[in-house]
Amino acid sequence: MSGEPFFAELKAALAGRPPGPSAGTPDSPLRPAAVLIPLFLHKAEVRILLTQRSTELHHHAGQISFPGGSAEPADADRTATALREANEEVGLRPEDCEVLGTLDRLPVITGFEITPVVARVPSDYRFTPQSSEVARLIDLPLKGFLAAGALEVVERDRLGQHLRILFYRLEGEEVWGATARIIEQLLTLAGPLL
Repeated sequence: MSGEPFFAELKAALAGRPPGPSAGTPDSPLRPAAVLIPLFLHKAEVRILLTQRSTELHHHAGQISFPGGSAEPADADRTATALREANEEVGLRPEDCEVLGTLDRLPVITGFEITPVVARVPSDYRFTPQSSEVARLIDLPLKGFLAAGALEVVERDRLGQHLRILFYRLEGEEVWGATARIIEQLLTLAGPLL
C-alpha cells in the first residue's frame, strides 16, 4: 500500500495507543523527551526524514536522529515537545503537519525517556534546518528499512547490562541506537501497510 491509504491506516493503527507506562522510578526518574518522526510521500513512496546532528553538539554529535529533545515546562505534553523541537531544528511548523499518533515511550541509557510522535508532512516541504544543531537532512524510503540485509543486530554487555544494539544500513547511511529502536517499533505497525 502506498499514498493516502497508508497514512489513514497508520493513523488508525496508532489511534488510542497510550504511550505506555514510564520506565523511570521515584529513585531513578528519567527526564522526559520527545522526537518527531516525519513521514511524507515522494513519487507515491513513503519516506522518512532524519537529521544528522551537528558535530559541534556536546551530546550524540554527528549521529543520525529524529528532530527532538527535552521537554520544557511550557510544553502541554510530549507531542507539543516533539513539534516545538522539530520547528526549532528543521523549521517544520506545527500547523504544517498532521500528528498521526505516538509510539511506546523509550528509555535510553543517557537518562531520558523518549516519546516518539509520528506525523505526516506535506510532500516537498521546504525544511529550514538550524545549522547549529543539524548538519544535514536525510530522507530515506521507509520500505528500505525492511529490505533483506538492512538490519544488523549486535549483542553486547556494557556497564553490567546486556544490550541489543540495532544497526540499519541503507543508501549509504547508518542508523543505530535509540533512533534504530524507534524505527523498529514504527515498522511493527507501518511495515504491514507498505
